[in-house]
Amino acid sequence: MNPLRTVTFIIFAYTTVEGLVINLLYPNTLPFIFKDVVILVAYLSLMTTSHGSTGSLAKVGGPLMLFAMVTCMFLIMPSQVSLLGELVAIKQRIFYIPLAWLGYRYMRNHDDLFDLLKVMAWTAIPACIFGIYLYFVGPSGLTSLGANYSAVFNSTAGEHGIAFWRVPGTFTSPGQYGGFLMVNTVLFAGVLFSPLADKSQRTLTIAALVVALGALMVSGSRTPLLFFGLSSVVMLTVTGRLQGIGVWAGGLYGLFTVGFSFFGEGVADRVGSIASFEHVERFRETYFGQLFWPMLLQNPMGFGLGRATLGARHFTDWANIMLVESYFALVVAETGVLGVMAWVVALAAIMMAIVRSFSVMRSAPTNALWCAIVLPVLMNGLLTPINTGIDSAPVNLYFWFFLGIGLKMYDLELMRRSGAASQNSGGWPTPERPAYPVSYQ
Repeated sequence: MNPLRTVTFIIFAYTTVEGLVINLLYPNTLPFIFKDVVILVAYLSLMTTSHGSTGSLAKVGGPLMLFAMVTCMFLIMPSQVSLLGELVAIKQRIFYIPLAWLGYRYMRNHDDLFDLLKVMAWTAIPACIFGIYLYFVGPSGLTSLGANYSAVFNSTAGEHGIAFWRVPGTFTSPGQYGGFLMVNTVLFAGVLFSPLADKSQRTLTIAALVVALGALMVSGSRTPLLFFGLSSVVMLTVTGRLQGIGVWAGGLYGLFTVGFSFFGEGVADRVGSIASFEHVERFRETYFGQLFWPMLLQNPMGFGLGRATLGARHFTDWANIMLVESYFALVVAETGVLGVMAWVVALAAIMMAIVRSFSVMRSAPTNALWCAIVLPVLMNGLLTPINTGIDSAPVNLYFWFFLGIGLKMYDLELMRRSGAASQNSGGWPTPERPAYPVSYQ
């Protein structure tokens, strides 16, 4: 097996248990960088084996490089955080960006993508079952194992007055667990909507999706459930199978009905509250009210690297850490107007690259898979003004890696349409030209 593929599989598999390892070994801080070491190995493998153009990804490379340079420049600026804390901030901002190139180079044809999605399905199943187990046993399920890192957060009580523990699963927080479930459920739906998936892949994916939706119900995370539903509609529309939405909705209705009976009224209340108008109001207030202008006006050049990076607290005084609730505010707090301008340019380049691809990919044989890949990237990109998802695991991995995958899928489709794909190992299969073995390029 190609070493780049092997390391990629290890990264994605370990991501599903990273938080549990941190929980078990805390206060030892080394588990926080286990995955980073493997990612570094992947980068070295990428540098020694990769050649040739990076196609559409090159168009976002300049803006991302600008953001990285501006961020690193602030190492020479004074900060109340220790040097190690500043380096943690550098890692969180820019270390994961090259995952886009890793994803682009990993991708050769649809078999590579399906292989990765198999790894994700196999590893998601135990991670989701563990989350469901924690829902029934409560926080003692972690403490009995010696896991003492995760804080306990409860859901708000619904009309039945029942609150429940928002389980972190195999992650360090319910928010990270929700991010994991959001991306995985959408990817699994993409597999089921794809005509290229074989029977064994579909069977595995159905099993993974069922337990993932069960884990999503007990996690108390409502945004991932809403995003899963909307993404399913988008994929059915793009694939021209909107008439199948009734069957899909009926299957989900049956699954959720069984789930509510199994998990109780508290979960039913929590899921049902998605339809509340309260969320529209809260979204408006947070997206347009929870902005960074006061912080920017207070200090236009920022307060220094690491000041808003939670991971920096392990290497500095907690009193020097500023708690913020959005990626924009985080960037502003640390790097001021220069940093946020660089990020806006980078984010705009990412969004434009994906939108530009849509006109081609909506009629591609891989349209469902492509939608499943890029929708979480778009979602997490658009939420950066109110959310810090891409600054923490596992969303940082998914955001950058699948950005590269999505743009590679677009480039491969262009090659297929131009006829060049028939002479290149990266081409997508069609009914007239089935898939065939390839060698890494």
